[in-house]
Amino acid sequence: MGSIQHQALSRTPAPGLSKEKMDSRSSAAALEEAEVDPTMKTIYFTNVDNLFLEVDCAKGDALLVQRMFEYPLSGPHEQLHSWLYNRGIYDAIRDMGLGRGWRDLTASAFSKGGPYYSSGGGGGSGEGDSSGAPMPDRDYPGSFPTIVIEGGYSRSLAQLRQKARFWFDISNHDIKIVILAKLILAQNKIILERWEERQRDPRMGATTTRRGSEWVASCHQEITISKSSISPPAYEVTSGDLVLSFRQLFLRDPRAGEGDVVIPVTELQWYAAEVWAEVRNEIGLGQGGVTGR
Repeated sequence: MGSIQHQALSRTPAPGLSKEKMDSRSSAAALEEAEVDPTMKTIYFTNVDNLFLEVDCAKGDALLVQRMFEYPLSGPHEQLHSWLYNRGIYDAIRDMGLGRGWRDLTASAFSKGGPYYSSGGGGGSGEGDSSGAPMPDRDYPGSFPTIVIEGGYSRSLAQLRQKARFWFDISNHDIKIVILAKLILAQNKIILERWEERQRDPRMGATTTRRGSEWVASCHQEITISKSSISPPAYEVTSGDLVLSFRQLFLRDPRAGEGDVVIPVTELQWYAAEVWAEVRNEIGLGQGGVTGR
């Protein structure tokens, strides 16, 4: 099942990028070059009824819809998020003896107020690529995951970052971590970003202010995995291991034998090799990269 993203924003081809190229099979590279205005509202939806509800509730005199994209599931896209979740995060959770205390929420659709609640417009809804939560803390109808992973094969990094902010907002801050995994084919690299929220510090001299209660979403760790050699394939990882807070994942302090989930550099190199294997399978490349295509 694919996901469809409707954007009420202007999308114009970059210089030298024709409409025909935008419509061609190489949509991943074309979208990477497209110019997106991040200040305009993006509406995420999982079905047509939800889209119409959002359109009816849109404020203003007009709603500009320049293009709709459908992102079918692909091997590289699936590997970008599923490997991190299954072989990285869940394996570490299981190794701590907490496998039965973890709930897989992958393929669950969520809307403001919870998966089974209609927001009445304005809130939108979405489906994370991979997600999970601790039990019993989040084992009830309407509960959100504590972590969501979003893969980007066709979607741009700007779109993924916008989706990260969307997840924190729609969950009323119940989602604690959003991992973005973006494959940039033209540069032979994968960018991983770990997004979290922090409460903004109150202004000096203020006791209780609206500003003091605001939450700010931002990237707290960025890792780049570059394909540095073709034969044999080799992958260079910058910024070290991917580290996920135990307390953010499980909503409690770790006990004896428990700790932060760490995906080390060696595992990230294996992860990159698996992603590039899917790229080769999908677009028929040999061991080389895509530079110059």
